[in-house]
Amino acid sequence: MKSYIRLTVLLLFSSILTQLHAQGIAGKVSDEDNLPIPGVNVTVPNSNVSSVTDFDGNFSIDIPAGTLLKFSMVGYETQSAPAASSMQIKLKTSNKALEEVVVIGYGTRKKGAVTGSVAQIKAEDILRTPAQSAIQGIQGKAAGINIVTNYEPGAKPSIVIRGLGTVLGKRNPLYVIDGLETDGLNNLNSNDIATIDVLKDAASLAIYGQKGSNGVIVISTKKGKGDMSVSYDAYYGQKSILTKVKMADSYRYAYYNNTALGNPTYFNFTQPVDTNWLEEITRTGEVTSNSVAVSGGSEKGNYYLGLGHYRERGILIGTDFKRSNLTSRNE
Repeated sequence: MKSYIRLTVLLLFSSILTQLHAQGIAGKVSDEDNLPIPGVNVTVPNSNVSSVTDFDGNFSIDIPAGTLLKFSMVGYETQSAPAASSMQIKLKTSNKALEEVVVIGYGTRKKGAVTGSVAQIKAEDILRTPAQSAIQGIQGKAAGINIVTNYEPGAKPSIVIRGLGTVLGKRNPLYVIDGLETDGLNNLNSNDIATIDVLKDAASLAIYGQKGSNGVIVISTKKGKGDMSVSYDAYYGQKSILTKVKMADSYRYAYYNNTALGNPTYFNFTQPVDTNWLEEITRTGEVTSNSVAVSGGSEKGNYYLGLGHYRERGILIGTDFKRSNLTSRNE
């Protein structure tokens, strides 16, 4: 009887130990704004036991309670904590410059380890110079990029990244906005842009193929984060001819032409009309821009809604340009 009791107690104790050893630890990893972080490595130091957070920042791992867990993610400070039920881990953003990440097609690398030629322009640099197009706004702010514009309302700037270009593809670069390929940025409101990355070397061909032979301009638009915020941006400006051409009056026009033709009577010196045609076909140009945006984010998702209107009256009469934008990004 005593042997039976001893055997029962031993089996019960073994079952309790087994349950403690196989205890499932679950939790969630988020950032300082309570937004979930997917892809965080959850590891037990000096062992092969590990897990990775899913799209919602959740993870589960079979270890005993109290085991030390290590949470690491590129761009965030590594954090350690003892395992417990329903863990809530918050990772802080790393301020180290070399921890910045650059997407290289099929993976990521630290910015300091990238050997290719990449230039990045951020939103504050783009908006520092009011312009019709974001490409005009980055003129002179990225080395190795030649931007030429004639400032005609609605005209596309000419941008040269890798020399004269190809025969069929000309010299226009490939534009990629949030993963979608397009032929330019004239229809995009500069206030909706977060960053512009310019891929200037041949390595861009490995990602985009022959279409990227003249370089690639990758645009990321803004997205919501944190508490709801409303922003408004507006400006007004005027454009005029920097140096006006001195026009001849009717008498001088007749005199110069008669002299050139060798016929002193070809044009009558007493013309009834004396018109300055430069003044007749030009005017003071005007530029008006208004943009408003509402953005925010939480653990469940983030949102960004932007509305913009741009209007430009060119110096040359008849050259007008209008653009209205509605941008929505929800994740």
